[in-house]
Amino acid sequence: MRRILIALLIIATAFGADAVAQCCHDRGPRRHYSCDRDDRCGNDRYTIVAGTVYFGDREVDGASASGFKTLRDGYGKDPWTVYFEGVEVKGASASSFKVLGDWYAKDPWTIYFAGRKVEGASPQSFKVLGDGYARDNWTVYFDGVKIDDASPGSFKVLRDGYARDNWNRYRFGRKL
Repeated sequence: MRRILIALLIIATAFGADAVAQCCHDRGPRRHYSCDRDDRCGNDRYTIVAGTVYFGDREVDGASASGFKTLRDGYGKDPWTVYFEGVEVKGASASSFKVLGDWYAKDPWTIYFAGRKVEGASPQSFKVLGDGYARDNWTVYFDGVKIDDASPGSFKVLRDGYARDNWNRYRFGRKL
């Protein structure tokens, strides 16, 4: 009986790992950027091997293994540089960099989405709302892109990519 339970546990673990490897970050039409690039979603983490930093199976150019920290949402940093999925985030301040969630991050001067600057976003008032939506005091964003005419003061995220403000409804950042 004990052997049967152990065998069942091993089989369940194997199938569970396979499902994660298919796409651990699948969010319907919004797939994680690692998935879109190389279809190896389970291989989206930083590792250090023999003093070299890797993201998945790719070497991270210029990264210092001493002091390297894996953050979340594909971000990592060494004492001088910030990386998104192994690529340097140009202009980001490693000492003050903070991951906010949903692939958004910030330093005192800039908001980033998936390692790219979100033009015009205010780090002081920026807030991640979920499902790819975020806002500051003046603008609403979806996946780092401004949603024209959306009202940040009344904007609410519903579910499954839907959101609304007092005047419009949105799905995946597009006005319905």
